[in-house]
Amino acid sequence: MTETDQKPSKTIQKADKMLRYFKDAPPKVYKVDKEQVELVKLFWWELHNHTGCQFTFNDDYTKLKKTIK
Repeated sequence: MTETDQKPSKTIQKADKMLRYFKDAPPKVYKVDKEQVELVKLFWWELHNHTGCQFTFNDDYTKLKKTIK
């Protein structure tokens, strides 16, 4: 295994940081940027399963709402 194989990608690192943040964050509406929107879309199931909450975007994908299931 090479050194590059051992390091998680930047996307995985950012997604992991986001998952940890949203796990402990209170239920409310959060402003999100394009990169965060893409991460949420990529890791949708992990976000729902790790937090036990539901996440929904507004119509123009600028806000993400966290609600308790």
